[in-house]
Amino acid sequence: MKVFLFVLSFILILFGASIWYYRASPSGSSPLSFFSQKNTDSGNKDGSVLSGKTQPENYKTLEVVEGTTGKWDVGQKRVFFAVAKTGTGGSVSVSGNWSLSDDTVGKIDSKDGTETTMTASKEGKVILFLSYQDLKAEKQINVGGAVLGSNVFPSPTLSPTIKPPSETAAPTATPTSLRVLTVNIYDPDGRRMSVGDQRNFQAKVVMSDGKEKVVDVDWSLSGDLGTLSRVHASNTDFKALKMGNGSLIATYQGVSASLSLQVN
Repeated sequence: MKVFLFVLSFILILFGASIWYYRASPSGSSPLSFFSQKNTDSGNKDGSVLSGKTQPENYKTLEVVEGTTGKWDVGQKRVFFAVAKTGTGGSVSVSGNWSLSDDTVGKIDSKDGTETTMTASKEGKVILFLSYQDLKAEKQINVGGAVLGSNVFPSPTLSPTIKPPSETAAPTATPTSLRVLTVNIYDPDGRRMSVGDQRNFQAKVVMSDGKEKVVDVDWSLSGDLGTLSRVHASNTDFKALKMGNGSLIATYQGVSASLSLQVN
């Protein structure tokens, strides 16, 4: 009799524990499923699957593009744009890190972004540095003096192909007496654009002899407003894809011009 009561008590305790587990389980699993439950999760502890990160595009060079050219006097402001170029010749506005070699000559309003504005504080030479991923570029600035050029450093991940002397084309001779004074961008319409509009822009340069001529320039955009049909030509078609403000930039032999774009 004692043995029967002991076995009956054990069965009742086991059955009560099963009922308690069934009520406490959020999934409503079988009362005895805790004896055979297995961990079948894969990936993260929360059951999610780890996904790989998209690798950034490899750009060939980075360039500091100056929105306005010419002599720069104390107190004036100028905008500089960060432009990366691909191996196929395309130009893309990127968000980089900005810094100055001497903060007493000028001040920049932003140390990161697709552009920065520098205010000249005093006459003198200063270097504007730009870095993006593993690329670097710098712009030499001479406040109160002659206009200086830019230095562009190729990506260390891309090794240029060196040709034998017999295969290397001889450099094209250019007149040393002529130099580029300004780059002009012509907007034939001259009005605001709407999303979906497409407009053609043409670039011309003024040389030191005072003559204006049509040349192939490098086109780029500041602000993700749309697309360009050509990135190296005398003209390009801009198609507006979204509303906002940005700039169309034309660069020729280190001299750049910028035209404001407004899409409604």
